[in-house]
Amino acid sequence: MKKMSIIKNLIMLTVAGTVNAFAVTVFLSPVKLYDSGISGTSIFDNNIRCRTQCGRLYC
Repeated sequence: MKKMSIIKNLIMLTVAGTVNAFAVTVFLSPVKLYDSGISGTSIFDNNIRCRTQCGRLYC
């Protein structure tokens, strides 16, 4: 019973991550908005680092 619960949790987390990635890419990224939490912070950090290190060449 416990193993089935762990598998279900893993599947649900994978689905939630996929939906979040899709939503960020389609809705938030084109208008330069950031998601809250870890994913938004990492996107913001990537944009800041890219602007300072790459000179906006690859972003």
